[in-house]
Amino acid sequence: MHKLGRIFLHTTIFVMAAGCVAVSDDEKTSDQFGTITDSADDQSAVPDATEVDDGGDVAPVGCDPTCNPWQVCADGVCGTKDCVDHPGCNAVGGPTAAYPEHWCVKGKCAAWQCADDSDCAGDDKCNLNTYRCYTPQTGCAYDAQCIDDKVCTDDTCDKATGACKHKVVKGCCADDKSCDDGVKCTVDKCTKGTCSHQSAKGCCQSDAECADSSACTTDTCKAGSCFFAKKPGCCTGSGSCDDGLDATVDACKSNLCVHTLASGPGSCKTNADCQGNACAKGACVAGQCSWTQTSGGSTCCVSDGQCASDTACVVDACLLLQCKATPVAGTGTHAWHHFDDASLTGWTVSKGNGAAWFHGSDLLTYAGKRALRYGVPGSKTWSGGFPNKGTATSAAFKVPKSDASLQFQVFFDGEPGAGVHQFGVRVADAKGQTTEVWTKNLNLKGNTAGKWVQGVAKLGSWAGQTIKIQVWFDVAVNFPKETGFGFVLDEMRLFGGCPQ
Repeated sequence: MHKLGRIFLHTTIFVMAAGCVAVSDDEKTSDQFGTITDSADDQSAVPDATEVDDGGDVAPVGCDPTCNPWQVCADGVCGTKDCVDHPGCNAVGGPTAAYPEHWCVKGKCAAWQCADDSDCAGDDKCNLNTYRCYTPQTGCAYDAQCIDDKVCTDDTCDKATGACKHKVVKGCCADDKSCDDGVKCTVDKCTKGTCSHQSAKGCCQSDAECADSSACTTDTCKAGSCFFAKKPGCCTGSGSCDDGLDATVDACKSNLCVHTLASGPGSCKTNADCQGNACAKGACVAGQCSWTQTSGGSTCCVSDGQCASDTACVVDACLLLQCKATPVAGTGTHAWHHFDDASLTGWTVSKGNGAAWFHGSDLLTYAGKRALRYGVPGSKTWSGGFPNKGTATSAAFKVPKSDASLQFQVFFDGEPGAGVHQFGVRVADAKGQTTEVWTKNLNLKGNTAGKWVQGVAKLGSWAGQTIKIQVWFDVAVNFPKETGFGFVLDEMRLFGGCPQ
């Protein structure tokens, strides 16, 4: 179709003078598109197809000479011809070899001008729906021209300058990722620019949500999943206390496994047949093994509970009256800060200019004897003068190479406002640079309403590195609520992957 139109455009044709040319019987001839007849509606004289002619040419009064093929004479004036049923306008299929010079545009016959942009003058373009040349618009004239198909922009046209403006819609989301609220227990969705956060099934945010009603498990929430670690030496019945040794009689008393020496279990020939250790001496007496308890030092025990320690990635148990450590596979505790030492051994305290600072306090604890508290030592008030602030920094330690996180319990009785009392937990790397990993404003967002709340800080960014943990507090504004109990942190544990 376009090829034929181009041939016509670049072929010498009869040029119409004053918009109309009449053909006499003697001027019947033919061109490359077919034979021209003397019919008034099929005259061979046509305009130069490069001219823009939308049917507005006007012939002399009475339309003599006659109008163009795509025009109609009405009241002595040439006007646009209805092209619904007129074959000369090619209402279906586009310009043809027989009638290449006109086209049906919005129901009326009009001149056909171009097949592509090269047929148009200058920087004009070809509209392939109407086959007419047009001048592209530079800039906008109305808002709809500025739509950028982005959900989170308000697209408008500055009609004074012709420039499009795309204002970002506050609080709008573009995808699910942009709705991440940092809470492991929510499914974050973006729907038509609006975020929604639905609770994830089977997910936890605190240790309390993992309680399994068993006295023999330590129930913890880690990265949204519950973990149930068996307490060393804990039992619910004697059957769960069997240590596999003939030398001991195993029993469960007050949820603790207790192991006493047996008298004469099994036969023997020599003392070597009755294995012992530093805490239980074995001997062969009349063909029967017999054991006696010895004072072998601090490693001796009677129950598993006496063997509990904070050694990384191990579980301690009492075997033949002696504490033995069994390695943990998978994820386990690497360090545990109970803050039971009043002097906070291993921690460095930096005081501000007031009477309050970080110290080991027995006024309120989550577990054990003491907790890490910011306030006036020995007093239930933490109003230590204004302003005041301080830090407590741990000794350096190496972060596990996998599944590294920090878990702790927080209690805060004070003004919940973001700009009043502020506190949090930082990581200090080997270069001394600090990074916030948990704060009141970002994570706690208020106070704990008289309850202990679990805090979790991810340490994956420092996997395998040596760092320090810094707990900080800052009274930014003097406020009456400073008479509250204050900020307390307890039972800080370092979790991570243990050697397989």
